[in-house]
Amino acid sequence: MGAYSEFYIGKYNLFTSKYTYIDELMSVFLDSNLCNDVHEEEYFCRFDMSVLNYKYRLDLMGYTLKRAKREFSHFFDYDKYFEDLEEKYKPDIRKVDFDFFVSKLNEFLDNREENIGESELLKHMFDNDWPTNNILGFPISDIRLIVRIIAEFCDNEDIVTYDMTDLINSGYFIEGFDFVKSAKNNLKTIGKLYDKIIIITEGKADIGILRKAFELKYQEEKEFFEFFDYSIQRLPGSTSEVLKLVKTFATVGIKNRTIVLFDNDTAGRAEFERFKSLNIPDNIRGTCYPNLEIGNSYPTIKEDILHYEDINGRAVSIELFLGDSILKRRGCHLPIEWKNNNQGVICEKESVKKQFYKMCKENPENIDWKDIDKIFQILINVFV
Repeated sequence: MGAYSEFYIGKYNLFTSKYTYIDELMSVFLDSNLCNDVHEEEYFCRFDMSVLNYKYRLDLMGYTLKRAKREFSHFFDYDKYFEDLEEKYKPDIRKVDFDFFVSKLNEFLDNREENIGESELLKHMFDNDWPTNNILGFPISDIRLIVRIIAEFCDNEDIVTYDMTDLINSGYFIEGFDFVKSAKNNLKTIGKLYDKIIIITEGKADIGILRKAFELKYQEEKEFFEFFDYSIQRLPGSTSEVLKLVKTFATVGIKNRTIVLFDNDTAGRAEFERFKSLNIPDNIRGTCYPNLEIGNSYPTIKEDILHYEDINGRAVSIELFLGDSILKRRGCHLPIEWKNNNQGVICEKESVKKQFYKMCKENPENIDWKDIDKIFQILINVFV
């Protein structure tokens, strides 16, 4: 009879594999998703994750609905796809697009065909032996994309399950085998795991602060991101250096998704406008740090005179996102000092960074992360 692994998403039993499992689907899980125990003298082993989290991790890997739609447009050929279907069952070519395929796949999985014609169409589309560039009859290249599509048919609270019980109880894998690590290593070997998202910032300080935030607060997400390290090439790191890097990335054809983060100040805004005018590929996206609520009326100093003014778009750098426990001295925010070039810089900038790293080491629970969260929401969602 053999032994099988079974992959479920919500109520759908999608994939059954004899003697093995599918690396692409296993690679999305975390070790913490493992559920294994002995129940009524029977050993069971499976991985469980909510549909919401599974979608989230697929999106971070780059297996998004946008990518699925893009691949559909690239692969789909109406005449070739429907050439073996009787003419009377063929759909109107004007109605066949990505959304048409999604709706028909939903009907097929839910067994909702209403007549013989619809039944024949769905059988042709999804209950058929297709070449490798069709997954479940859907013209896309990767099984993770079809799962991402089907996840939209489920509630976020539904569970994605990969059941390894039969494989272990039948002796094809030993108890304690690291399925997730093995799947990732296998995919990495053949270049099919995922490409990390590269983050380029204006300076080394931004990299250090964001990297530390990943380590402390976004541990499950950090595997999907890589920071461009200026120190490796001994580059200075500056507003003007960013555009040089972007042009280099575009010229040499870097395929990784890349996010360029500009300061939300005068110079950063100006460079961001220049960035938007460049002819660069879609895998490189740019944005400024978001506006801050405290930035609407923040203390500033010019010629020794204290003012309260809106510094969003004028003087917001990474340090302004570190929260009151770091930005305040004796109950007051450290002010922005306006330089002769109208560029604003927070006072005691080096002290602010040192205080941040000290708190990260000694009491990170006392750091107010809500403003840093705004940056990470941008990083996480820019390619979704």
